[in-house]
Amino acid sequence: EQLLTTIPKSDFTQSPNDLPMTTFSTTFADAINLLGLQPTDYNGGDVVKYRMELVLTNGKTYSEESSSSTLQQSFYNSPFAYYASIVCIPAQPITGDYTIQMHDSYGDGWQGSKIVVTIDGNVQEFSIPDYWSGGSGGYDLTDVCTVPAGAQTLKWEFVEGSWPAECSFEIIGPNSGNIIYQDGPGPVPGEFVPNYCNE
Repeated sequence: EQLLTTIPKSDFTQSPNDLPMTTFSTTFADAINLLGLQPTDYNGGDVVKYRMELVLTNGKTYSEESSSSTLQQSFYNSPFAYYASIVCIPAQPITGDYTIQMHDSYGDGWQGSKIVVTIDGNVQEFSIPDYWSGGSGGYDLTDVCTVPAGAQTLKWEFVEGSWPAECSFEIIGPNSGNIIYQDGPGPVPGEFVPNYCNE
């Protein structure tokens, strides 16, 4: 672990709940330079972990080991650890059948959460049917998304519904049979990029 930077109190602004707030960004080049890595030291599927530590004016410190629901909700909102995966993004979508394995820890379906796949503007949605809305519910469901030959664009997205903390999923590549993306419990909402390096 290497210290990347220190963010001073003066860089923080007031959040809507009147607590300090800031945003931070960095580059992959910054990480590999700081860690002294060569191109042969990393590959697709490796992960760069960014750990943050909050130092209060009274000397108390908080980081991932002290993280709790109190520090990730309500006033504070940070897991203090962020993971950046190294992925390979092909110039054109890799075609074939992608297996989507979905899980719900409560067994009543995803209740509005879904994986949205957009292929050349055509939208497909994948989810475990919500038991409370007349669906079958269940703990696990496997489905297949076919990316046809000649596809030009492919976008993956997780849309958050009710009780997203119960949701998790894996996507298995069409050629390798490997898990190329996984998230959850509580997947991060928004667009995501699978790791195509071994496809």
